[in-house]
Amino acid sequence: MGISTKMPSIPSPDIWIPNQQTGAVPTFEPRPSLANPWHLIHFRCLHDYERVSDQFHLLGVLFEDAIAVRPSNPAFIRNLRHPAIMPTARCKGLKLWLEQPIRQLQVVLMGYRSVTLTTFNGEGHSTACFSTPECASSALAPHPAELREQVVTLEVSAACLVRIDAKAPFVVTKLGLQR
Repeated sequence: MGISTKMPSIPSPDIWIPNQQTGAVPTFEPRPSLANPWHLIHFRCLHDYERVSDQFHLLGVLFEDAIAVRPSNPAFIRNLRHPAIMPTARCKGLKLWLEQPIRQLQVVLMGYRSVTLTTFNGEGHSTACFSTPECASSALAPHPAELREQVVTLEVSAACLVRIDAKAPFVVTKLGLQR
């Protein structure tokens, strides 16, 4: 019998070992939080009334029917310190074209009424649809300050288009992408 001088392998801190049992063959998977980081898109780089289209193409996102604004409505001003994205004047919604593979899309938005997010695949078929709850206040409510950001996370791995529509004004304040 010989003595082994081989040191046991110690996994790096970037490796996650899920519920390893004695005698089981270890399976190494990347830590979920490190393997697929979120890429946050803030709209600070945009100017007021700038048409938003391909400014974020390096991240694989194109916009259609979108404009950067600083809303004048007091319900929005309270929460916004930088430009947000909203549909152009003649549109009730905007579109996000996904040019690169993205697993999840996180949309942070504010609106008076329910906002609907619909994803479409490359053939134009709807793959998912989600509507936010109605805001407690409306345009006629005595306390418009109740308007607050809502966060919606969508699985978009099969999508190439995300439509965001509403029957009342809304703004998108941030986006998050996970590859």
